[in-house]
Amino acid sequence: MGTWGMGIKENDTSTDVYEMFFENYNNGLKPIEIKNIILSQFEFSLNDFEDKYNVLLPLALCLWEVCELDSNLHQQVKSIVDTGEDLKVITGLEATKEDINKRAKILLKFIDKISIPKEKPKARKKPPIQLDSIYKSGSCVSFKYRNNNYGGAIIIESAFYKSNGRMSIVLTDINMSEPPLFENFLNAKMLNFEWEETYGGGDKFFAKINEKGEKVTGRISVSSYEYFNSKSDDRELYFNSCDEIFNIVGQLPLYIKILLSTSYVKNETLTGILDYRFTEFQNISDETIKELNPLLSGIK
Repeated sequence: MGTWGMGIKENDTSTDVYEMFFENYNNGLKPIEIKNIILSQFEFSLNDFEDKYNVLLPLALCLWEVCELDSNLHQQVKSIVDTGEDLKVITGLEATKEDINKRAKILLKFIDKISIPKEKPKARKKPPIQLDSIYKSGSCVSFKYRNNNYGGAIIIESAFYKSNGRMSIVLTDINMSEPPLFENFLNAKMLNFEWEETYGGGDKFFAKINEKGEKVTGRISVSSYEYFNSKSDDRELYFNSCDEIFNIVGQLPLYIKILLSTSYVKNETLTGILDYRFTEFQNISDETIKELNPLLSGIK
C-alpha cells in the first residue's frame, strides 16, 4: 500500500479505485455495475485490514460524485470515521501525530461532504480517440548504443492522441554486434525489474507466488517518452525521432500484471538515456522474457 498523503485519494489503492471507476464511467457503464466490478477486483484489499478503507472511502466518493451513493455504503464509511477505524490503521503504520490529526480533519470534512447529495452527477467525458502507430504495447524494438552495439527494449505501454502521446519502454540485457532477432528477445532478461508483494487490486496485478508464499507482481522501472503539443509538426518530429532510433523486431503479449516506476525524458535525449539506463541498471530479472511472458500477461 503506497501512501503519499492523508487525502482520500492519496495512496496507490485509492487512486486505482478512483481511476478505474471513472474510466468505466466515461465508457458508459452504470455506477452500480462499476461498483460491483471494483468490489470484485479489489477483493484482496477489502480483506486486508490495512487496505480496505482505501477501497471503501474513494468508492463512496466516486458514487457521490455521480449522485449514486447508496445509504448502506454511506453508513459503512460514516461508521469507519465515527469509530476511528481508519485512524487506528495509520497509527499502526507509524504515522506522525500531525498526520493523524490531518487525516482526522479530512475524514470529518469528507463525511460532511458526502452526507449532502450532489445536485448534478459528474458529466461523463468522451474518451479521446487514439492515433494508430507501429509503436504498440508489447513491441520489441532494437536500437544502437553509442558504442555501435545493438540493444533491445520492450514498449510496456503506449497511447498516442492528437494533443499528447507517450510510450514507456524497459531495456533488456541485449548488447550485441549484430541486429537482434525476436529469438534474442525471448532469451533476453529484463533490466530494472523486481518482484514486489501485492497489497491492492485483488488479483489484478497478481503474477505468481514467490518462495515465501507471497502473492507478487512485477515492478518495472521504465522511461516514458512524450509529446504534449497539439501541433501536428510536433507529433511528426516525435515519431520521426523514434523511427530514426528504433526498429520493430517482434510483438510480445500485453503485460497487465505489473506496476511501473516511471521516469520522464524528452525524446531528443533518447539515445543518451538508453546508454545511461543500460550502464546504471540495478536489478535484472531472474527469468528470461519468454519465461516472464505468461506471468506478466496472465496468459498461461
